[in-house]
Amino acid sequence: MPASPTPMLLKPIIACTDPEAIAFEFENSRALLRYWRSKQAGGLIPLAEAIEPAALKPLLPELVIYDLPDLGTVRYRLAGTLAVQRLGFEPKGRNLVEFATPEMRSLVTLAFNVVARSYVGLVSHFRLVHDGGVPARMEMLLLPLTPPAGEPPRVISVISREELPPELTRFGIDHPPETIDDATVFDIGYGLPNLSMIPGLNAAA
Repeated sequence: MPASPTPMLLKPIIACTDPEAIAFEFENSRALLRYWRSKQAGGLIPLAEAIEPAALKPLLPELVIYDLPDLGTVRYRLAGTLAVQRLGFEPKGRNLVEFATPEMRSLVTLAFNVVARSYVGLVSHFRLVHDGGVPARMEMLLLPLTPPAGEPPRVISVISREELPPELTRFGIDHPPETIDDATVFDIGYGLPNLSMIPGLNAAA
């Protein structure tokens, strides 16, 4: 696993056995989880090829898919139009970890690898500062996908932002998050990892 994150960057992670009990702040997160679960043929992790863009049309602007070719790389495979606008550039093929602050990089890689390799869901909240110094609360949902044979682990995500007044709506990132407000790892049918065994993380009751 990647190096341990600095403890002050993250409050204790909540471990949840019931996805229905998660208090998502955005409907897009609920919608992606419902769709993902509908694609669990035989209870297995959904195949990447089974994801149908037409069925996710309302989510597409905020949808992002990543490849994890190694423990230190979270590579953008696809990013929706709104996700691209918020970033301020087309990220396809780039490593998400490069855009994190040095203090946050190990935490980012750890989160994605726990999802992709332990088969759990994860929802987190953080604040991005957009161009002009406008902060906004974000919600990121991560879920694993089964990649085609011979390809690296894959993660699908939807990233939602709180609604801001028109005069404060900004695109492009002025400053990436320095901390994570909260995070919940939840069971998607394969049990939960022992979070106390993951360096740098402590599960809340």
